[in-house]
Amino acid sequence: MQVFEKIEDALPKINTGSVVSIGNFDGVHIGHKALIEKLVNRAKDLKVPSVILTFEPHPYKSYSR
Repeated sequence: MQVFEKIEDALPKINTGSVVSIGNFDGVHIGHKALIEKLVNRAKDLKVPSVILTFEPHPYKSYSR
């Protein structure tokens, strides 16, 4: 696993294609685990990297009312 703080740093690693899940992964519960498993399996089938794109801080926390 590699962690990138900026998407610009990740792009050279995934620019040849990838399977991506975008969301707020605020802990790995059963739903997230199932989604990640599907993501990884699909990426293996296609022989491309699996990528999870999440946000820090959570967008809801940075939303001002």
